[in-house]
Amino acid sequence: MKKNISLFLCLIFLLGMLTGCGAASAANGGAAAGKKLSVVTTIFPEYDWVRQILGDKAEGVDLTLLLDNGA
Repeated sequence: MKKNISLFLCLIFLLGMLTGCGAASAANGGAAAGKKLSVVTTIFPEYDWVRQILGDKAEGVDLTLLLDNGA
């Protein structure tokens, strides 16, 4: 009986591990879907740093500062 339970649990665990190995779909928000990358920063130095790194490629990214100015 214990052997059957352990075999069942191993199969369930293996099935759970293999579900993460599926192909990525457009519903996952990947580049294939043509959606913008969304980056949210909490403080201005991070926001400025990311903005400087993006440079000319900022059109494909939705960059947001979480806090208002002076907060």
